[in-house]
Amino acid sequence: MFELIIGKTKTYKTTHIKEILPNLKTPVIILDFKKEYNDLEGAITFDLGEINPFTEPMDFQDAIAINAATLEFSKYIEKSAEEVLKDVTKNDANWNTFKHHRLVYESLDRSLNSWNQTENAFALEIRKFLYFNKSKQVHTLNDVLERIVSNDLIVLQSNGLHSTESRIILFLLLSSIQRRNHHFTLISDNLNFIWKDGHLTNFLRVFDFSKIDSIFSFNKTSNIPNNFLALIDQYKIFRLDSNNDYTFLKKNGLNVSSSTKNAKPGVYQTLKVDKHISI
Repeated sequence: MFELIIGKTKTYKTTHIKEILPNLKTPVIILDFKKEYNDLEGAITFDLGEINPFTEPMDFQDAIAINAATLEFSKYIEKSAEEVLKDVTKNDANWNTFKHHRLVYESLDRSLNSWNQTENAFALEIRKFLYFNKSKQVHTLNDVLERIVSNDLIVLQSNGLHSTESRIILFLLLSSIQRRNHHFTLISDNLNFIWKDGHLTNFLRVFDFSKIDSIFSFNKTSNIPNNFLALIDQYKIFRLDSNNDYTFLKKNGLNVSSSTKNAKPGVYQTLKVDKHISI
C-alpha cells in the first residue's frame, strides 16, 4: 500500500501519522529530518551522519543507489563502477554482483583521471559529498541494518548533513534493507528535497516500492514526484487552499470534496485510486 497525505501546513498531518503508527506493519522506518517524532516511545533513533556506508564491500546495485543520490552532481559514478568491477572480475558474467571494498573510491579516482574534462569536473564536485566526517561515523551500515530488522520502530534523522549526503546514505540503507528480503513501512513527512524525479528514476532501478508499505506527506501537489503517481493506492486529503491542487487531483481522476477547502485541522478525505485510470 502506497498512501499519500496532502494538505497545507498545520493541518495535523504529522499528528495523524503518529496516531496510526500502532496499526502499521513493522518495522516502521520514519524519516524525521525535522525532529518532529522525538516524542515516540520505544523508538530507536539513528543519525545518518553517524553511519559510515563505505567500510563494507559494495556491488553494482550500491553504485546505482549512490549515483541516483548524487545525480545533480555526477552521472559518472555508475559508469566508472561498472568499469572497475569488470576489470577486477576479468569481465566475468557475474561482475555486477561482485562486492568490492573500495568500489566507490576507485570509481571516483577513475573519473578524476578520465580524459573527459566534464567527468573530471563532476568527480571533483562529488568528492566532497563522499568523504564524510569519519570521527562522527560510529556505526557501519551493517550494524544499523541488523538493529533495524530487529526493532519495530526506527527513526532516522539527519543532523548537519548536506541533502546529497543524506540521500546517499538513505538510498544505500533502504536498498540494502529491501535486498535482505525484509518488508517494512516507510514514512516520509514533508521531505521534498529527498524525493525528486531525477533521483527517483535511477533509485527505482534498485528499490521496489510495491514490496513495502509507504506513507508520504506533502504540503502541496506540486511537490509530488511524477515517479510516485503510478504507485499511489490511496490519498488522504487534508485542508487545501490552492486551486492548482484541486485541478491536479481532479485531473488524476480523484473526486475531491469542496469541503476540504475549509476543513478543520485533523479532518481529511480518503480517496482510493482507480488503477484503471491512467495518471
